[in-house]
Amino acid sequence: MANDPTKGAEKGVSCTTIGYDDVIPLYFSLEAEYRRNGAWLINDKTTLHLRTLKDSVGNPRWNHADSTILGMPVYTLSHMPERREAYLVW
Repeated sequence: MANDPTKGAEKGVSCTTIGYDDVIPLYFSLEAEYRRNGAWLINDKTTLHLRTLKDSVGNPRWNHADSTILGMPVYTLSHMPERREAYLVW
């Protein structure tokens, strides 16, 4: 549909392991106009995994104060497939 307002607003990644280096390209695969209002939709296993990721000095990559990654809110959906999938949606 030529006038689809969500065209380019939904991206997904599925891999055997997911790390912070996988999250950054996923974030930038979304068109800039949609990043402002984007959110991460992830399953329970991915939430657990991403919450344990640390930077080189031991700080969490996940902002526990407001549940964001790269400034965008993270929503855990228990009905998401358990394949370590992460979706970025507008």
